[in-house]
Amino acid sequence: MRIFLTLPRNGKKIAIQCKRHSRSITNRAVQEVYAAKAYYNCSEAYVITNSEFTIPAKNLAKKLGVTLFNRHRLFTLIQKANKNLKFTQ
Repeated sequence: MRIFLTLPRNGKKIAIQCKRHSRSITNRAVQEVYAAKAYYNCSEAYVITNSEFTIPAKNLAKKLGVTLFNRHRLFTLIQKANKNLKFTQ
């Protein structure tokens, strides 16, 4: 499953790609959200997943300035908002 969003945040527009997968997310997602960032004139780009990212995807994201949220990082943010949640693998 793939969802593209462009959302305003603090006066800036963010391109976001959400991916629900059982396998690691590859370069393709990073390339797509980076292209969407340019096309929609966004200042930031994020890829959010319930899975993990491949090493090449992490390297490309770092080079292009795309922010990645894997399962653990996403849950950590949710947990900060709700202190009662427990992380399970």
